Amino acid sequence: MDPASSVHSFSAFGALGDIAVVVACAPSNTNTPTAFLGDNLRVDLDRMLLYRVLVLNGQDTPSTIALTAPTGPAFVGVKVDLQALVARADGSFFVTNSTHVILKQ
Repeated sequence: MDPASSVHSFSAFGALGDIAVVVACAPSNTNTPTAFLGDNLRVDLDRMLLYRVLVLNGQDTPSTIALTAPTGPAFVGVKVDLQALVARADGSFFVTNSTHVILKQ
């Protein structure tokens, strides 16, 4: 992220045509095992702030979303957790690693 900007870019990689649902949630201590491949669910969907759907471009080409964060003194230090669930072409699902963002002014 550009320090002077409120735009955060997040990229996902995966098989061409797979679908990723990226969710941003208020932080929690969630660490829920799932029946899916990959990581545990580390975002609390009851605290979801937004979601975006990405069609993946392949293992070597990122699919990127840009999220514009709110700005202003009231939002400085606000933490957001992000994670994605990928629906694969073979019908299986995969949970990505999570990431954390701290908003700045």
